Amino acid sequence: MTGERRPAGATDPPRPHGLHTVDELVERLGQLRAWSGVSYRTVHREVVRLRAARDVPERPVYNTVYRCFQAGRTRLDVELVVDIAQVLLDDEPAAAAWRQACQVINGRAGAAEVVEVAARLPDDPGGFTGRRAELRQLLDIGMGVAAIDGMAGVGKTRLAIHAAHHLGAELQLIVDLRGYDQERPPADPAAVLDGFLRCLGVSGDQIGQLDLAARTSAFRQHLAGKRAVIVLDNAAAADQILPLLPDSPQCQVLVTSRRALHIAGAGHVSLDVFTTAEALDFLRTAAGRDRIDADLDAATAIVELAANLPLALALIAARINASPEWTLADHVERLDAKKRSLRLEAGVEVAVSLSYHDLPPEARQAFLLLALHPGGDIEAYAAAALVGADLPTAQQHLAQLRAANLLQQRTVDRYVFHDLIRLYAVNRAHDEEAASARRGALTRLLDHYEYGASLAMDLYAPHEKDRRPDISPTPTPVRNLADRHAATEWLEAERHNLIAAARYATDNGLPIHASHQSDILKRYLEMAGHHSDAEVLHGLAVHTTDSAGKLRALNNLGAVYLLLARYEEAVSIFESALTRRPQTRERAVERRVLANLGVGLMQLGRCREALEHFEHARVIARELNDRVGEGSLLNNVGLVYAQLGRYPEALDSHRQAVAISRALGDRHSEGMAMGNMGVIYTLLGQDHEALDHHQRAFAIARELGDRRGIGLGLDNIGIMYARSGRLREAIEHHEQARDIAREIGNSYTECVAIKNLGMAQFRLRQHRIALDHYKQALGMAEGSGLTGVRCEVLNLMAETLLAIGSTDEALEHYRQALELATSFDIAHQRARAHDGLGNAMAAAGDDAAAQSHWHQSLELYRELGVAEAAELRSRLAARVNDQTSAKLAEP
Repeated sequence: MTGERRPAGATDPPRPHGLHTVDELVERLGQLRAWSGVSYRTVHREVVRLRAARDVPERPVYNTVYRCFQAGRTRLDVELVVDIAQVLLDDEPAAAAWRQACQVINGRAGAAEVVEVAARLPDDPGGFTGRRAELRQLLDIGMGVAAIDGMAGVGKTRLAIHAAHHLGAELQLIVDLRGYDQERPPADPAAVLDGFLRCLGVSGDQIGQLDLAARTSAFRQHLAGKRAVIVLDNAAAADQILPLLPDSPQCQVLVTSRRALHIAGAGHVSLDVFTTAEALDFLRTAAGRDRIDADLDAATAIVELAANLPLALALIAARINASPEWTLADHVERLDAKKRSLRLEAGVEVAVSLSYHDLPPEARQAFLLLALHPGGDIEAYAAAALVGADLPTAQQHLAQLRAANLLQQRTVDRYVFHDLIRLYAVNRAHDEEAASARRGALTRLLDHYEYGASLAMDLYAPHEKDRRPDISPTPTPVRNLADRHAATEWLEAERHNLIAAARYATDNGLPIHASHQSDILKRYLEMAGHHSDAEVLHGLAVHTTDSAGKLRALNNLGAVYLLLARYEEAVSIFESALTRRPQTRERAVERRVLANLGVGLMQLGRCREALEHFEHARVIARELNDRVGEGSLLNNVGLVYAQLGRYPEALDSHRQAVAISRALGDRHSEGMAMGNMGVIYTLLGQDHEALDHHQRAFAIARELGDRRGIGLGLDNIGIMYARSGRLREAIEHHEQARDIAREIGNSYTECVAIKNLGMAQFRLRQHRIALDHYKQALGMAEGSGLTGVRCEVLNLMAETLLAIGSTDEALEHYRQALELATSFDIAHQRARAHDGLGNAMAAAGDDAAAQSHWHQSLELYRELGVAEAAELRSRLAARVNDQTSAKLAEP
């Protein structure tokens, strides 16, 4: 590393040990860079050199390397981290430790992002006793935050749900934050907010563009003025829940945790075990007052043996009810005997062990096998797969475990374990069930989820059935789904379990399962906006040993990054995928990878490279006689030509796309290409043709009921009305387009409609209102990676600022637009920026600079062949005439 050396006397390098989060690893990587004394630029240069020496085709750009040192990321590129570590350490074996740490943390991050939230509280637990003082304390706190702490099994969740029902709010939200789960990491607050916002009606596409802070802000905005109760169960620490707190005085938040959490302004309630009186009341309610009061001494002994712990008492009460022939003294004797032979943990292990041994043999085995489930909850069909039984038998086992209080019923058909009971069952399963039996149960579960997901997707997206793997039926039953609505409900209910099962499979040497699910669930996760789940699943699928499956998984993962506007990462993934072409004959997947790579490059302003990949993809599409793929590619080629300002070629590409779509009867694609032609005609100043094409595209969208297409059509027609002076109608169209975009969660159309509203307001000389719209659109464009829109908005803002006399601000905005347009090769906006800079320079009195910019703009307009060339030429001629007249008028 020329010119840079490690500081003299440097200590041993920071190591990636003891890290749990992506941010912690990023911070440690920054410490390693500081220890090495190497600049970011040198790190980037050396990583590129290192990869070139190894003949690795992916060469990251500077910003990709730099971002590896910045906090706030959700995942890291493992190989890039290892290359950076090798550059900083100059020691390949030492760098390998960073690979292991990064893989572990990425795994934890992925699991933390899979979270289940509910928009309805579980039913109020029946037979609630005791806790009068604590309940009163919670209710007296009123609106705000109340934190309930106490040991495991003390009844925190039961009290929180009971109190939440007392509060009586119509809007309810609840989530298990998994603060002390033995198998899964604590829930990521960003993932929790994703679920909460969906419950509040926000679309996945909108949520996917928001970071943690923006999600918190959106959550608070949607709760403003609403009366709500939110239960944050099983929190690990205060920093996990702070982003989840509303700021509305009408919201009540109940937090449970095993430790006291310090939250500013929160009320605190600490739960201890029951008093003896409360414990006896609990037994009276659960097992019968007469029976308990008939032998209070024995009942008191039971309470003592259970250590007054509510969870243990609930298990014992279930045993008492299940054995009416036993006296309480018999139960005391049995509990005491168990206590002497088992490790006692606050009475729980004794109580669970006795309840377990009281089960019939088949139910005991079901208890152990069900606890192996890698997800959060379980329904009867999945239970049947784990146990290897028919549905009635599985339902019988679930009922028996529920009656014994070994399983909790969350909803009508979904069950969960208390984490202490699950821990007991898992440990016992490893002691009592052969490894082959455990593997067999989990293999049946994986097969069940694959087949169930395949059947659901055949209803959800039947037109793509040939793109999904053919999954064989399973011997255990699956739920009968009647239609697409039922399939969607099943996919949503099982989504977190499907991802958890894929993670289990990958971690246990069965990556083909994740590969299958990646291909099966891709469209659902994309359409439902579950981008974080998609990133996790496709990332797991990449580990498959099947070359073709790896190629598909990389393409799926890159497509997620495109949707999230993470274009550099997407391009890197697609380029990595293409290096695997010699290993597979999946030409159809290769075409999709090339097409996606072209989209990513186009968004990064690398338009000429994008064209090369689109053309290569078209060759494959023709080879495969894939007319649908060819039409889509022609549409994308037209978009690139438009960005480059090659408008005749753009029109020709879109015309070909229209022709193919018509021949195939694909009205949706025809409408898209028709609308794109309208945009090109607008840029060329051919307003009659533009309006005609936009109206035809709008008619197709209405015919299909395509809300996105309807919104785009309204917006484009609004532009044409504004150009012809029908400004009020234009504003009405843009507002309708904006509202539809918000309704369906289409952030691109919403951003563009708001920008166009500003343009109409500007034409009405309502400059301040126009600026407000432009600022809103600019923020959305920056957050969504919409570079072309951002560049246009900067030019429009500059034009408005110049109109109100803010010349210096206008100059700054025009310069930003010019820099962006030049970097991303956006020809038309570059010409507009030069034109605007000329106007601003003239207003500032710098005529020479103005002339230079105008002539650069005129040359660009001429190359583009647009109407602005004639307009600018006329303005320059008029300016010359004015100056000549002024000179002649001088005495």
